[in-house]
Amino acid sequence: MKRSYKREETNIIKKLNKLLPECGATPISKFYDDDERIGIWFRGSEETASDGISIFYENDNYEDKVHPIIEEVLSQYKGWYSEPYDSGTLMAGF
Repeated sequence: MKRSYKREETNIIKKLNKLLPECGATPISKFYDDDERIGIWFRGSEETASDGISIFYENDNYEDKVHPIIEEVLSQYKGWYSEPYDSGTLMAGF
């Protein structure tokens, strides 16, 4: 069976927005205005979740930090990982 990254993208976005609505998970195609791109853009990258943890931030050592729910959900899909676009924008891809 051929792997469908588009289907995985949709499933991940639904799951993340249900578990962590503040993250604002959106298809990356919206960020780039390019329907061919597959991945996730976290529109809420600079928000704080209801549990008090930031969605995405850089600490004093410039190590990227991502909310643990995002990392947990992405780990359920082979090859998907989070990646900073810049200091305030988080993306995910495979």
